[in-house]
Amino acid sequence: MNTQMRKNAAQVTRPASPTLIRILAIYPETDEYQTVYIHDTDHSIPGSGGCFSGKIRTVADTQVHPADRQKFLDFWKTERIAGELREQGNQGGLVLTYRQKNGTGYELVREHVVLAAEDEQSTVILSFTHVPETGERRLLRAGADAGRKGIRSRLPDHPEMLKLYTAWLDQCCEREIAVAAIDINYFRLYNDVYGWKAGSRLLQHMSTAIGDFAERTNGIAGYFGGDNFALVFGTGSVGGVNTAREKIEKDIDRFLDRKGFAPACGIYVTTDRTRPFSELYERALTALTEIKGNYTEHTRIFDNRRYQVFRDRQIMLSNVLRDLNAGNFDFYLQPKVDMNSGRISSAEALVRWLRGDTAVTPQHFIGDLEQSGYIYVLDRYVWNGVCAYQKSLLESGIRPLPVSVNVSRADFYFTDVARHFAELMRRYELDPYYIQIEITESAYADDSGRSIQDNVDRLRSAGHMILMDDFGVGYSSLMALRDLRVDVIKIDREFLQNLKSGGKDLSIIDSVINMAHMMDIRVIAEGVETKEQVDFLLSHGCNYAQGYYFYKAMPRGQFTELIKNEENVQRKIVSYAPSRISRLNVRDLLNQGLLEDDVLGKMLGAAAVVELSDDSMELIQMNDEYCRLTGIRRDDTAGRKKLFDRMDLPKEKLREEIMQAEEASAGIGPLRHVFHLTDGRKVLTDTKIFRISEYGGKKLFLLLTHEAA
Repeated sequence: MNTQMRKNAAQVTRPASPTLIRILAIYPETDEYQTVYIHDTDHSIPGSGGCFSGKIRTVADTQVHPADRQKFLDFWKTERIAGELREQGNQGGLVLTYRQKNGTGYELVREHVVLAAEDEQSTVILSFTHVPETGERRLLRAGADAGRKGIRSRLPDHPEMLKLYTAWLDQCCEREIAVAAIDINYFRLYNDVYGWKAGSRLLQHMSTAIGDFAERTNGIAGYFGGDNFALVFGTGSVGGVNTAREKIEKDIDRFLDRKGFAPACGIYVTTDRTRPFSELYERALTALTEIKGNYTEHTRIFDNRRYQVFRDRQIMLSNVLRDLNAGNFDFYLQPKVDMNSGRISSAEALVRWLRGDTAVTPQHFIGDLEQSGYIYVLDRYVWNGVCAYQKSLLESGIRPLPVSVNVSRADFYFTDVARHFAELMRRYELDPYYIQIEITESAYADDSGRSIQDNVDRLRSAGHMILMDDFGVGYSSLMALRDLRVDVIKIDREFLQNLKSGGKDLSIIDSVINMAHMMDIRVIAEGVETKEQVDFLLSHGCNYAQGYYFYKAMPRGQFTELIKNEENVQRKIVSYAPSRISRLNVRDLLNQGLLEDDVLGKMLGAAAVVELSDDSMELIQMNDEYCRLTGIRRDDTAGRKKLFDRMDLPKEKLREEIMQAEEASAGIGPLRHVFHLTDGRKVLTDTKIFRISEYGGKKLFLLLTHEAA
């Protein structure tokens, strides 16, 4: 914002009302909002934000009394609000009253809206939400305010701070002014863990420290409720903003006795005295938001370049939402090909943003959409589009090929994915065979609540094929693949980039392909661009690929013309017997140390190689995960020899189980047993066993072990 920014926010005063519970900063140009302040009895999240129009629709549908709903929606047209506030010169602002749900009934809510700041490029609107002082709320407020009256008596609140700032400016002789926004990371959790009294003591401690800092620097400090503090000072009095930052860091260090609950501070520095306090504080809040939850960085100075990146991102997100509503997104289709025949077996839907004559590819916008959560809106748009396309083919007498759609990690948080696809299949009267589901490996790795696994099981039961995308770049193991029961893994394109240089990447690809075949999991290689890559993959048992060597992603009309010709299509999945499945690159695993390689180790999980001869059974190699699980060090020769004694299976019984794997091409197991650790603990484990090679009368078996559920 430029130096002509209006000083409206400096005159904003909070209207007299029973209880102020929330202040929102609204940015009409980007359709975004941010929670600036909340009362302790409100359930909003400090610093939270998102799509403002989406929030308004959700509140109208779920919280507002039906008789007031249209009035509520008409009021919250931000362009109208900004125009009316400009016309009235922001004198008094605009007011909306409506009834909102409160438990089983409704309470009267009053919204007071003012224009905080504006220039040629942007507008900031502040909304103050008030509710009546009911008996229940009075009790809640009494609990929240207990022990905190001393803070309010010493430090001014938000309306008083606005007045004090104007008076302070008249007396301040310093050229550079700093405004800091300070709060406590996870303060609500702190109250839950340590109690309200402890929370009040922490706030009083912070109030004293912040107030003392203001006195030492001839500045002013404020307390805005909850855990929200403000600080204003001239930087010259402390030797510059970096020195001030160091001193604030030093004060913050006093609060670090309970890790994770440290204060966080955002600082905005300016030489422009015409800017209102509300605008300066909003910039400080922006810097604060960037480090919320960061355990290593507790202060950040506002950086205009970073802010511009943030602003550009918000504008881009706003444009995405606008263009989604306008239908300016589409999907292209990239065929997946059987490399033996060159025929198309299926395709992947890849979104494109249509801007004029340009189809913008996902790498230019998907990352920001995933970070903001708006990826869910885009994914649903694509899912619907693909289902409608498949339905249109059937109605035209063209038999579709399966098309896979991407499901993001965020989708599992916003909806019941399996139920959503079941509804799509009913709506479009489709067989689930025609819609395949691609989920990234990283999403599986973050599935601590097992929500994704539950959805995967239900999707597979319904008839959808499940593909794990980007396999090899995250932390999934092949044992996890067995648990998750995916149908296909897509090897990430990065593994093919170093084909000419050879080395571990190629041996890892070979091992992954063979292990996947043992588990009856198909493999598709992504990013195939050269004949050399095709030959390598075919020679190592990977028969399906996706990449520019065969086809680029294409508009759906072009794809339709391709599949009309049955000579281009392979309807049946052909199982090619892998010629090298018995080897699993054991020489590379043992001699090149690949079993200990980080990437392969993550894929395999806890893995060990056992050597069997007529009269002995010996553990000859294990990776880091196996060491961690069993407590045995690689250099502990005696411990390795006693490994089998620590299992609750007799050695001969274990030997019999291992020998059964010799005739089982897909391995045997899982074999469940108890493992006795050196510290006396017991671990229930599952082990799957594969025969991998034979030399000199000795046989090698691969053991993949993980803790049983």
